[in-house]
Amino acid sequence: MSLILLLGRIVVILFGYLVGAIAAGAFLNFLIIARLGLNPDEMRWALVGSAFVSVPVFAFFVAYQAFIPAMLAIGATEFFKKRDWLVQALAGAAVALFVLGTVARSETTVSLTDLPVAMAVIASGLVGGIAYWLIAGRSAGRWREPQANVRLSKP
Repeated sequence: MSLILLLGRIVVILFGYLVGAIAAGAFLNFLIIARLGLNPDEMRWALVGSAFVSVPVFAFFVAYQAFIPAMLAIGATEFFKKRDWLVQALAGAAVALFVLGTVARSETTVSLTDLPVAMAVIASGLVGGIAYWLIAGRSAGRWREPQANVRLSKP
């Protein structure tokens, strides 16, 4: 495999990770807003406002906290050529569990060990894993397969 194709695959993986982090952050933001108990008119404004302010903040937080475990999970799926959506979703949930474990040990004001909060974070990991699969996970490990040499015959 050429170096250009490998660099292209790395770019696709990083873009898929970015999309997965945005999807997980947006889903987590939606779950938090849904728990506020707003009426429908307030809910509309809360969703519009959060799309520009808190979704990027949540996405940045997710991307920052989950980068190392996500890259390990992505490396494993690339190595073992796991391309199905369920493996990617479960990898996202496993990364979310790891993030829960590491963030819960730090001194935070939010109790991440509460069941509703933990379930929301795990569900966000599932959504992030599926979003990653849509961009980069469907072709995981294809770069390791031998490429067929196509020769054009002279007329």
